[in-house]
Amino acid sequence: MTLSLLVPQEALPKVLKRLDKLARTAGVLIEEVPGTTTLIREKTVLTCARITIGDLPSVGGYEFAARIEHGKDGNVIARGPKETEALDTSWRTAAPHCEHCNTNRRRKETFLLRQYGMRLMQIGRNCLADFLMVDPAQMIALGELVRAVSDEMSDEHWGGSYGGFWEVAPIAYLACAVATTERDGFVKSKDPTRTPTHVVATWLSQGSTSADDHARWLAGQPNEDHIETAHAVLAWCANPGENPSEYRWNLSLAVKASGGGKHAGLLASAPAAYNRELGKLVAKKLPEKRAEGYAVEKHMVFKGEVTLVRHYLMQNDFGSKAICTFRTDEGHELVWFASGVAPKPDMQGMRFQIKGRCKSLKPAQGKYAQQAVLARVTWKPIESTEAKEESQAS
Repeated sequence: MTLSLLVPQEALPKVLKRLDKLARTAGVLIEEVPGTTTLIREKTVLTCARITIGDLPSVGGYEFAARIEHGKDGNVIARGPKETEALDTSWRTAAPHCEHCNTNRRRKETFLLRQYGMRLMQIGRNCLADFLMVDPAQMIALGELVRAVSDEMSDEHWGGSYGGFWEVAPIAYLACAVATTERDGFVKSKDPTRTPTHVVATWLSQGSTSADDHARWLAGQPNEDHIETAHAVLAWCANPGENPSEYRWNLSLAVKASGGGKHAGLLASAPAAYNRELGKLVAKKLPEKRAEGYAVEKHMVFKGEVTLVRHYLMQNDFGSKAICTFRTDEGHELVWFASGVAPKPDMQGMRFQIKGRCKSLKPAQGKYAQQAVLARVTWKPIESTEAKEESQAS
């Protein structure tokens, strides 16, 4: 299993120097992945390099599972990467026992080894050579390497300012999910025709592993707007309100985890769910009046102030297309099938000055009012009264 570690770009030379000697002794390859990954720590945007570490080899037929450093108040455990599930909590207070010599004595450290996926065996450091029947130096180096990597992931190791991550922080993953959702719409994992959103978001957050894909990876990276939206999505996820649905409850727990991991699909769906919820809130605030007739006749130009009441991304053979529905103050609706730059989903409820020519008229259908379909729309957000007052005050 090859793992990856994010480290601040400026710290990369020192990190590689710290890990390289141990890695060579352990027979583990460390490589830098082309490109960078953006991490968001609260309001700080941190540019990180990604290095890959692996595979961790077996020694004498045994795989390294964990290194236990025994202390009087408990044990410090550095778990190996193949141990994907947390170890039983009993190891946190386990005695420094060795199953090879079957003696209890004072030991600073023991190793947990696993063979062919069988149960863990606890072996003292001085007994490794007899137990493995090979030079234990490589196994010891594996334990030291895993401990060193654990140190690199610790905030304390960086003076409390930042650390490395085995997994991308939820806010960074959400920013990648926002970027791909705005570009391609939300794609479910069961869709056989397109790449699911969580797969794309994971790829964007973890880094490009191929020179051929690097340009595409860079183009898909989240920008400042995506990061800002991700913060709004994160806040929405973290506060599910009273009596939340099972989905909202699960989301609130997923964003508190250390990374996407097994919750990647759930987190990837959050931006689309947030946009739908935003649309519902906007609809509740707007008056339900429906004006008779259309805002503009066919082939004529509409120009005026409107509110964005719905935003939907539609996928076709040529890419994605935003469907923006605007409403006038009189209650007329206008729809624009935007193939170019369009308002974003989180702009629902905002006021705009738009101009476009009516190319067709749609009669009322179900809950939707009759609509004038516009083409070649130009749009500009209208600054709110509050924003104008704040701007003038500053």
